[in-house]
Amino acid sequence: MSTYGLIVRDSGGNITLDVDEKINRVRYTHEEAADTSDSVTLADIDGKLTVQIAFAINVTSPLHCPHAVTRSGTTISWAPLSWGYTIGKDSLILAFIYV
Repeated sequence: MSTYGLIVRDSGGNITLDVDEKINRVRYTHEEAADTSDSVTLADIDGKLTVQIAFAINVTSPLHCPHAVTRSGTTISWAPLSWGYTIGKDSLILAFIYV
């Protein structure tokens, strides 16, 4: 039994979610200008669970939105995100890795 983590079981005692002994760590951070796209390849995330999040920074309007972030293999990519009345804004890109 671990001292941290989470195991969820259904009514029959079967494990439905097991993140026992796994914690997330910030693996990558980057600030990106509102109108640019880019990507980074991180070899150490191969085969590991990650979460990528973008936060709009320097926001002056409720219509500002952060970049869209995606992952393919070991490459994390981001691109400006604008639609309708929303406006792309500078973003802080964060990638968390579960270890």
